[in-house]
Amino acid sequence: MAVPQPQRLTPEQSAFFDTVRGSGAAILAALHAFAVFDARLATLGTTLGYIWLHMFFVLSGFLIYAAFGRYDVRSFLWQRALRIVPPFLIAVTLTVMVWALAPLFFSSGSQTFMHPTNRAGIELTYLPSTLLMINGLLGGTLSANGPLWSLAFEVWLYGIAALCVAGGRWRWIAWCTIALITFRNLGFISYGLAWAAGWVWASLHAQGRLSVPGWHLGLFVSVAPYSYALYITHFPLLLFLYGAWGERIWTGPFAFALVVALNAWLGPAIEKSGPSLAAWWNARARSKTTAQA
Repeated sequence: MAVPQPQRLTPEQSAFFDTVRGSGAAILAALHAFAVFDARLATLGTTLGYIWLHMFFVLSGFLIYAAFGRYDVRSFLWQRALRIVPPFLIAVTLTVMVWALAPLFFSSGSQTFMHPTNRAGIELTYLPSTLLMINGLLGGTLSANGPLWSLAFEVWLYGIAALCVAGGRWRWIAWCTIALITFRNLGFISYGLAWAAGWVWASLHAQGRLSVPGWHLGLFVSVAPYSYALYITHFPLLLFLYGAWGERIWTGPFAFALVVALNAWLGPAIEKSGPSLAAWWNARARSKTTAQA
């Protein structure tokens, strides 16, 4: 199934999507900071977080439709793998590192908190299922990095979209996959529908029947280059800072600011780790070929 070439976004429209991406990552990190440092805010943070996550999935559906207008299925999957997997592995490694360091800094002398809020401590429960990205399907999500449950949803939707675009019998496999995931995790339905809404929006935009807003907020646009890194690293960092700073509620805003600052510094490099690794590998392969010739 060929996907019509989407209309090229204007700089203002691209900035709108960057605003949504950057604001979503920053707001979700702030909500999790409130929940980690003060248990009384956990319910509010969860509710608002789900709302913002649905906006993320709408955005993803739109942009993935546009990606299929530029790449074939194989190239799309390769590009998504480069974009998603290396930063994901860095985030999991970071999670394991803060778990290992916690006993050196926590008052309890272990990975547990003296006064638990959102978590009892930094735990590696469900690490294998999270690494395989089957969390939520077969096994749970890594406790010390809870937001990774939504990344699994995102990856599944990439695969389903690729199967649908491939067409033929692959489309039937896509529908069977949707049925299996829904049977195992009913929560997939609402996020899948949000993602589908973004896909439909992009399709209508490609036909000139539905526009994209052109407004943006510069502060959140500046967060967009490290929004993915912020999203997948903020939770274990917040847990670590909560325990290391003596489990004081009032330090929450400072922890949030520090996590954002760290990602502003290192996040862009983390997000480019996949393409950078691919470029290094290709250069190495060309060098070997030249040497052999």
